[in-house]
Amino acid sequence: MAFTCRPRTLAGDMVLFGLGADVLETAKAVLHTATSALPYKAYSNARLTFEGAQILVVLSTHETYELAGTRAWVYFEMKSAAWRASSQRMRKTPSAMNQEQILQLRVEAREPLFLACLILRYRRIGQGAFSAASRVSPFSDLK
Repeated sequence: MAFTCRPRTLAGDMVLFGLGADVLETAKAVLHTATSALPYKAYSNARLTFEGAQILVVLSTHETYELAGTRAWVYFEMKSAAWRASSQRMRKTPSAMNQEQILQLRVEAREPLFLACLILRYRRIGQGAFSAASRVSPFSDLK
């Protein structure tokens, strides 16, 4: 079965993709570090790999994947926004934004992805289904 674009699971799917990429990257670092002159340094990356894989499994098997995936996406975006805001404050950037402003920009940047999924769904199943699908918000369960 081919992957289909589903607006309700897109946020969670993006988190799974990101976690999977992190797990692969840290696993490669473990392999490289383990064969280096300092093999004991591989432990910290092995720990990160294991923890990332655990989160990936828990999220992908969650009973309410749509809600858990969206919450995980918002959590990671908030964490990223906090780091960026802190970095801007430390560098004393003149146009420094706060955490909420950065998060708002990130959410707005993802809107085209959700719209693309709706358009693909419209083309596949017709206009009547599209009008019902357009009322579905990936963030509706967070209110």
